Formats: sequence, structure tokens, C-alpha cells
Amino acid sequence: MTYHISTLYGGSGGFDEAVAEVTGALADNGFSILTTLDVAATLRDRLDADLPPYLILGACNPGFTLRSLHEEPRIGLMVPCNVVVREIPAGQADAGRIEISAVDPVAAMMAIDNVGLIHVAQEIRGQLSRVVERLGLDPAEAA
Repeated sequence: MTYHISTLYGGSGGFDEAVAEVTGALADNGFSILTTLDVAATLRDRLDADLPPYLILGACNPGFTLRSLHEEPRIGLMVPCNVVVREIPAGQADAGRIEISAVDPVAAMMAIDNVGLIHVAQEIRGQLSRVVERLGLDPAEAA
């Protein structure tokens, strides 16, 4: 089982436009952004590392969060749902392209023995999959 749902960005804009589209698509599916971590900037400032743009968006759907809390009171250790928007670095396949990845909540919840929580995670996976698919390449472009 993979731990992420990923696609190459299919829009015509750059990194900032991709982030805006991801944020909009998440909002359209009931998610708000609780945190934005600029990994590239943090590592540049603290370690003088030169990385391409890499953001982690902490996305939260309040309805799913409430249901998850009812199923598992310590679920806060596993939320929010992280969504990564990153420019693929030079030297890797698809270098310079923008990749969008969301955590697979079902994979993340496998560490918790709670069937009710898995059902909620499956619903969240469906929502996040729709977000990622909406922003991805047209299958004809990917070929």
C-alpha cells in the first residue's frame, strides 16, 4: 500500500498558481488550510540548503475531524491531512514539473486499531483523491 496520492500538476501556471489551485480545490471539498510550512525556505535559512519550492499544507475538514475525534480521542496526533506541493528537483524524472501529493489517510490510520476510524479515513481518501485528480495532467498529456 502506498502512503500518498500524487499527480503532476496539469495547470498552465507556475508554482504559486499551483498552490492557489490546490488551496481552492481543497476548499471546494470542505478543507481549510491550518498550516503552511515552507520547507525550502526553512532549510535555506537554517542549513543554507538550496532546494526547489516545497510547501506542506496542513488541510483540515472540520466535519471529518469531528467524526474522527468521536472515533479516536487521540487522533489529533495524526491530523491535519498533509498536502505537498513541490517542484521536482533537477536530476529526477520530470525535473522542473510541479507535483501535488496528499497523504493517504487510510495508510496513515493503519497504525490505529479502530474500524470506525478506517471508515472515516476511506471517505477522506475519496475527497483527497478528487482534489489531486482535478489538478493533475490530462491522461493524454501524461503519455
